[in-house]
Amino acid sequence: MKSTDFIDYYNKVYSKPYDSSRWDPIYQEVGSHLYGRKILELGCGVGPLCQFRNDWKDYVGVDISEAGIKGARNDFPDLTFHLIDIEKPFLYPDYDIIVCIEVFEHVDFKRVISHLNPVEIIFSLPNYASHSHLWFPAGTKELHRAFDPLIDFDIIHTLEVNEVKKIWTCKGVIKG
Repeated sequence: MKSTDFIDYYNKVYSKPYDSSRWDPIYQEVGSHLYGRKILELGCGVGPLCQFRNDWKDYVGVDISEAGIKGARNDFPDLTFHLIDIEKPFLYPDYDIIVCIEVFEHVDFKRVISHLNPVEIIFSLPNYASHSHLWFPAGTKELHRAFDPLIDFDIIHTLEVNEVKKIWTCKGVIKG
């Protein structure tokens, strides 16, 4: 999927009411690690993670979708959101943890991670194809092969969607 097609797709998705409830178990798990943290969320969409906030120190969400950022700003006016292409270098705010839910399968994740400071990161990634996925790991060996050069993992948790589909929630530190 070309970049403009990807942007158009997510602008359409976020232009109507967006039901993110299927990812609630991931948001709840990730949210449990964010107490008192300065958070940078890559690919925040309309901000569904924000409904699980609990005493965050600071939060900045970025996304490539104008409709997603508009929805996030509308639903969470007290938080900061920016329209940014994360594959291009940009000035990152001061943060101590990065959250990236269901994003790395859509982008050149190696390029994105190369722009980030060596801090803690939590991300999720599916093991299945979709029309908007550029890449996905079929199993944990492929997940490790792709990310071990970039991230020191603490936790890899598997959420089984069904007998075949899985989503991995990963926590670690970006290598400097």
